Amino acid sequence: MDGFRPDHGPLSAAVDLRAWSGADVVPSVDVHFFWLGSWTIVRVVGEMDIQARELIDRRLDGEVGHLVFELDGVTFMDACGLGVLLDRLRRAREADGVVYLVAPSAPVLRLLELTDSARLFPPIVAADRAVAFLQAADPWTVF
Repeated sequence: MDGFRPDHGPLSAAVDLRAWSGADVVPSVDVHFFWLGSWTIVRVVGEMDIQARELIDRRLDGEVGHLVFELDGVTFMDACGLGVLLDRLRRAREADGVVYLVAPSAPVLRLLELTDSARLFPPIVAADRAVAFLQAADPWTVF
């Protein structure tokens, strides 16, 4: 069934940093996870930094394959945020998977361009195109 995996929980699983850190920390990021067929969709809203990396790595531990990062809500991204994208790209490629970025925000695009990493990620520019793309049979076809 799309949207639910018994080993991963419900369709949307926002991870609360305070729940696992034990500290009274106000998270600067919300990360939501969705599943559609063989795709894992990661929606990031807020700052894509060390907190986001820890949340994403913790939730996707051991999971590889086809990934989509929806990044239109990212307000800031540093080297840790870039690092999680590059690490997930490496893991996906090792498993014959792909990683796409949906509607990357200006801070994301700036860092990708400064580091010459933009060429590694074929972007999907609009969320409505992403849904059509994910429902297509061939994950290697870019719209």
